[in-house]
Amino acid sequence: MRKNELAKSRDVAAFELNPAQMGQLAEIARADLQGSDETLAALGAEELGRAEMSVLRAGAYFLKLKEQAGHGGFIQALNSVGVSPDRAQRSMQMARYVASLPADQARRIAALPRSKVLPLVNADQEVVGELLEQGALDGEQPLSVRELQDRLRKSEAEKATLKTRLETAQAEKIRLARERSRVLAEEDLPAFALEARQEALALTEQMGFGLDSLQDIVEQNLLQRVKHPEADRFQPLAAGTTFHALAAVHARAGLLLSRLQAHFGEAIADPDVKYSLSPAEAQLFIAGRERLLSQQQADAKTRANKRANDTPGKPGRKRGPASR
Repeated sequence: MRKNELAKSRDVAAFELNPAQMGQLAEIARADLQGSDETLAALGAEELGRAEMSVLRAGAYFLKLKEQAGHGGFIQALNSVGVSPDRAQRSMQMARYVASLPADQARRIAALPRSKVLPLVNADQEVVGELLEQGALDGEQPLSVRELQDRLRKSEAEKATLKTRLETAQAEKIRLARERSRVLAEEDLPAFALEARQEALALTEQMGFGLDSLQDIVEQNLLQRVKHPEADRFQPLAAGTTFHALAAVHARAGLLLSRLQAHFGEAIADPDVKYSLSPAEAQLFIAGRERLLSQQQADAKTRANKRANDTPGKPGRKRGPASR
């Protein structure tokens, strides 16, 4: 528990026991409580690590039991030792997840408290890898369980938003393709011209969504301080990669613009010429653009409501000290 969390928790005196209570606890737990501060701290840490590994080991036993005995035999065997299937499943879930990870990640995840492992089971594994790299799970100042859950929820929301944007852009592209025959008949445009105009608008719309997502990533990971002991070393490295990747795309776009202008002359850049949209296309794309903006506004409102609910003192905010 961090110092600020300890200060926000209940009075430390609430954890104090009288000698009789301490003696009873030592007897039940079979714990030798005679020792120096260093000894007691070391023994406590050892038992915590052993407890987490015991859950993982139990999960391994139950997984092998189910493999050997089948479902019916598995349930019967659990009943014979007084273990409920739900309790066994929780340890099996943790064991199955750890077994699926690369060896270096598996060892670090296995050492975490079960309350932190379980939220990771269904998380995006790229996000888990980033959290491990940042030391956010087992570093000097690891995230609390609540902070971890908030981080994972935010990551999933961003991923879902990006997926929705891409799906919306793709759906818009398909819809426009279906409208081509009607627009062609109304405007008497040849197919090659209609394709070039509509594809340019649809694909640059997708590029805009990509830039929106990249901007969010840059703002979160590069343009603000992150909790990592080597942030000063690795942020410039990541920023350089991002800069050159973006510069490469910028250069390609600039080259394409230059080629168009060289081929068709300076007049192509005149905003007054009627190159952008025909009346029918304008109506078509305005309607599509309004749908996209409406979806973005709805997403933004959802995020704003979530931030309001997560703010202390606001309705819906769960109170109480952050668990570890």
